[in-house]
Formats: sequence, structure tokens, C-alpha cells
Amino acid sequence: VRSFTGTEALTRWRDMLDPAEPDPWSGGPFPTVSGTVVVDPGNTATVARLAGPDTINGLLLRVAPESWPALSLVLGFDGEQTVDMPVSDFFAAGVAPADSSRSLLVGAYDGGDLYCYFPMPFADGATVALANTGSDGMSAIEVEYAVRSTGRGPVRPNGLFGAALTVVDHSVVGHDVVVLELDGWGRWVGLFAEVGSVSGGRRLYLEGDERVFVDGSASPSQHGTGVEDFFGGGYYFRVHDLHPVPFRHALHGMVFDRFDSTGSRSTAMYRLMLTDAVPFRSGIRVGLEGGPENDLPIRVRAVAYYYRLARSSGS
Repeated sequence: VRSFTGTEALTRWRDMLDPAEPDPWSGGPFPTVSGTVVVDPGNTATVARLAGPDTINGLLLRVAPESWPALSLVLGFDGEQTVDMPVSDFFAAGVAPADSSRSLLVGAYDGGDLYCYFPMPFADGATVALANTGSDGMSAIEVEYAVRSTGRGPVRPNGLFGAALTVVDHSVVGHDVVVLELDGWGRWVGLFAEVGSVSGGRRLYLEGDERVFVDGSASPSQHGTGVEDFFGGGYYFRVHDLHPVPFRHALHGMVFDRFDSTGSRSTAMYRLMLTDAVPFRSGIRVGLEGGPENDLPIRVRAVAYYYRLARSSGS
């Protein structure tokens, strides 16, 4: 590990994290597939098929926020489907569209447009599809879309981009809520999570730790000090008039702290791990404890972003 000296040239890194510049990738114009599609309930529309080798470096959707939970994004790379979940989850918007994430690589702009700038490399081909999961009698969903790529092959070796959705309404006391579990080689690079109480308004669900097990280890390689600490907070985040104050930075943020209709409290947070991604060679398991001693049932809805070597590679 090379020591930090303080004389490094950080201009590009500083410019990339500048919140005034929403798109982190320079060097365009890039090849783009765009248009408008209307997806009927129960139907799926493939909006882009790209030949490889190439890298998707931009995915933007314009769709009414009330349709986000019923519209699923389906991504496939090199014959492997790696994403299939509601756009409200994938784009880290959660259950409160007005309080969506706005990170460097994924979130929603102030006008409501959804964006993802995670680089998504592939060797042979990629597909981007949208599925209306609503039942008969529900409305069709109109979507404006743009899928942008670099127009050139990725640097090798590289992993396929993916995202895993976890939904737990009532965790088992004494057991971590597993938000990511993969075999093989890869890197865990980000997490969006809505964590909440099963009943009541206390924030003890933030007292649990993240625990990361890699390559079959019996003990965690990363054992945190509290859920909000992992997302860049502390002491339940900065508080004003007894309420946590939401914030949105390029790499981490807390987007809301709210009560639902049942009186239960939840907090939504995100973190990108661009310089501190967790590498694994044979597998990874990421869990969140329930409460200070893993003694509290909690609710979790989380999306973990990762890269993993393609299964077909044989490595």
C-alpha cells in the first residue's frame, strides 16, 4: 500500500465529486439508444440490445414517480441476467420518491428523472428491458429512456455489474439480515438501504452493525460500529429539533427518516464504495444486525451493487 503524501494530483477526483456536475463521465459524445415506450401491465419491453465488447456508462429514465414501484428494470450482460427489480429500488429512490438518493452514480435528479452512471462492461452483448409488473386493469406505463455506452471495449479483467434486492418485513432475532450473498470473484461497491422498526418509533435498528464475511471466513473481515456509521453518520445523524437532518453527498447520504402509516419508523441511507470496495475471491456474505445485540426484529429493504466475474469465464 503506497502511503498518502498530500501532494497527489486530485483535480479529476475533485471534479468528479462536484455536485454541480451530475454526469461523472467525460469524453463524449457517446453512442446512445433513446426513445419512448409504453409498457402494458404484465408485459416487458426490451429497449436496448448492444453488441460487445462495450461498456454502458449511462442509463436514464423519465417516468411518473407513482409508476416507479410497478416498473421493473431488467439488465443482462453476456447472457447472464444480473438485475431484475423495481426502478424505485434500483435507482435508490425507495418508498418516498420526493426524498430520493442523489449519489454520484445512482439516484434521481430534482426533476424526478432516474439516472445510473455505474460502468457496466460486457464482452458479447447487453440487454436493457422494462417490465410492467402491474396486474390486469392497471394502467400502461409510459417511459422515456436513454442507454449510453462508451463505444469501445472495457479494460480487462473486469466483472459484470449486478444489483441484489433484499426485502425483509420482520427479521429473525439473533440472525443477521443478509443483504448480499455471492459465490465467486468480485467486488461489493455500494448499498442503498431502508432500515426500520417493526413497531414503534425508536431508532434502535440503527444500533446494529454491518458484518462482512469474505471467502468463507468464519469471522467478519469488516465488523462495523452501527448502521448509521456505515452510511457516514453518527449518533443517529445530525439532529435539529430532535429530528435527523437528511443530506445527500456524492458517496453517501441519508435521504429520509420517517414514520409510516402504522407508526413504525424507518431511515433510508446510501453509500458508494469507490475507493474502499470489498474484494472477494470465492464469495461474500454481507449482513446487518438487528439492534445493539442482534436482539431486535427489524425491517430492511436494501439494494447491494456489485461486480462479479462472469460464470462462463470458469474462474
